[in-house]
Amino acid sequence: MPGFSNSTNKFGPTPFIVDPIAGDGSYTTVQSAIDACALSGGGIVYIRNGTYPESLIWPSFVSLQGVNVDGRLISGSQVIINGNITIATAGIRLASDIAFTSAAGDTFTINQPVGGVNLLLKSCGISGPVGIAINSIPAVGASATISIIGCNVSAQGDVIVANQGRTVNISQNSVLLSTTGSCVNIVDAVSLNCSNSSFSAQSGHDFLTDSSSLNMNVSFCTLNSGLETVNIVSGILNVVDCKIDCSSGSGLFATGAGTLGYGDLVLAGTSTGIDTALTLTNYASPFFKGNLIGQTTTVGAVSNTILTLDLGVTPGSYTLTVAASAYDFVTPSE
Repeated sequence: MPGFSNSTNKFGPTPFIVDPIAGDGSYTTVQSAIDACALSGGGIVYIRNGTYPESLIWPSFVSLQGVNVDGRLISGSQVIINGNITIATAGIRLASDIAFTSAAGDTFTINQPVGGVNLLLKSCGISGPVGIAINSIPAVGASATISIIGCNVSAQGDVIVANQGRTVNISQNSVLLSTTGSCVNIVDAVSLNCSNSSFSAQSGHDFLTDSSSLNMNVSFCTLNSGLETVNIVSGILNVVDCKIDCSSGSGLFATGAGTLGYGDLVLAGTSTGIDTALTLTNYASPFFKGNLIGQTTTVGAVSNTILTLDLGVTPGSYTLTVAASAYDFVTPSE
C-alpha cells in the first residue's frame, strides 16, 4: 500500500489520492483507490482535477471527494468520472464535488440484493445522456435512501427511477432536468421529500407516481413541464409552497387517479385545469399557517367544487387558496 510520505500529498494522513498523472498521486485510477480504501476498512478517496474514463463498482464505507491539486475543495465539478457506477452491496456511501456522466446506459445503478443502501450526493453533477441518471432497482427485503443535496441532475429519459423500499430526498437548490422523460419516476411504495429545488421535464412529467403508500412531499420548489406537471397514477403527492409553470397539450397541470394535496401554489402557463379523476386535499402551508384546513373531496363530485380551474383568458400567475366550500383561484396584486 502506498505510504504517507508522498511529497505532493497535501491531504493529511491518507494514502488514497487519485491523479491522472502518474507519480502525482497514489493512484491513477479511481477504482484502484476505491479498492484499496475498501480493503483497509473504508475512508475517503480524494480525486484531483481531471477526467477519469472508467466505470466503477462502489463498495460501502468509501467516500469520494473531488479536490484541487493542492487539496482544497473544488468550487464546481472539475473532477469528471465518465462511466457507469454500480452499487451492489448494502452500506453508506458519500460523494462530493464530482461530475458523474456516462456514454451509454444508466449513470448510477443501485441493485444490492439485501440490506440497506445510504447514498449521499452533495454538490455533484449527475447526467445520463443516454439512460437514467439514477436507477434504483429493488430486491425483496432491500432498501435504499438516496439524498441529493445541491446537485445538478439530468437525463435524456427519466432522471430518477425509484421502486419499493426506497427513500428519495432532494434539497438545497438541486436542479433536475429531463429531455424526454420524467424528473422523478416513482414506481411503487417510495418515500419522497423534495424542498428548495427546481424540476424541469421538457416533454414529460416532473413527477410520475405510481405509489400506493408512504409519504411524497414537495415544498418550496419550482416545477416546469411540457406534459402535466404531476401524474399521480396512485398514492398521495403533497405539493405545498411551490410555483408550477405548465403548458400541457391536455390543458391540465395535474392528472391521474391518486390524491393531490396542495397549498399556497403559484400557477403559470397555459394549462387551465386539474384532472377530474384526482382527489384534492387542501392544506394551509404547514410552514406559515399551521394546521390542515379545508376538506378532502373528488373534483366534480361535490357541488360548488370547480370542475376546471380557470386561469383566465390571458395566462398568468395565480395563487391557489382555500375557500369555505370551493377551490378558488385569485389573482394576486402585482
